[in-house]
Amino acid sequence: LGKNSSKVKIVSSFVTIENINQLLSDNGISGEVDLLSIDIDGNDYWVWGAINVINPRVVVMEYNASFGWDKSMTIKYSQNFDADKIEPIYHGASLSALKKLANAKGYVLVGCESHGIDAFFVRQDIARGKLIELEPTEAYYPHSERSKIMGSTEKQFEKIKNLDFDNV
Repeated sequence: LGKNSSKVKIVSSFVTIENINQLLSDNGISGEVDLLSIDIDGNDYWVWGAINVINPRVVVMEYNASFGWDKSMTIKYSQNFDADKIEPIYHGASLSALKKLANAKGYVLVGCESHGIDAFFVRQDIARGKLIELEPTEAYYPHSERSKIMGSTEKQFEKIKNLDFDNV
């Protein structure tokens, strides 16, 4: 919301790469914003890649810890993606893939929270001289709940390894 906005506006929409910029624009969101958080359990990587009407200072992205830190991959884009119809742990992108996308968009990886769900990226011009860029090996945490229920990251990935991925 803009600096002069005093109300929160709720918009219900299924977000795709085809509609994300229009959704933002139609709701008065453009230019520099403080924070963008993307957690849509699916096309997260593709949606961030498509966004071009805003320039966030900080981006919080869900990563899929079940892919491990060493693979640079994301699910194949599907406009109607629904993980629950395929496999609940088949969604999103690996931390390595998100770091590559972040770097291409002018951001650096500065950390992940300890439950293995969210990664934090800061725009390079803001991070310069203040924050250190981390590699996925330094920032990665396994998904704590999945690890308790399903075991190691390797066991988790074994369950989905034959599904469609894009290596990026």
